Amino acid sequence: MLAFIELYRESALVKYLVWGGVALSILGLFAWDQQSRGGAKATAKIERKADALGNNASKAQAAVPSDGASERLRKRYCPDCR
Repeated sequence: MLAFIELYRESALVKYLVWGGVALSILGLFAWDQQSRGGAKATAKIERKADALGNNASKAQAAVPSDGASERLRKRYCPDCR
């Protein structure tokens, strides 16, 4: 460890490499954070679309008569049948 500190003090190249590594680490953390936030936004958008589709399906289901298919056919083609 002491040898590294001594090399850091004496060599400009080592200083550039160390600070370059620090800068790249900070940049990488920033990019990772932005990717996480983008993923969360995309997930929220997908969930909103799914909720909208579910609401539309519920509305469509409520609009359909509740009689079964056989009951609807009987009423349409054989009104006298019971």
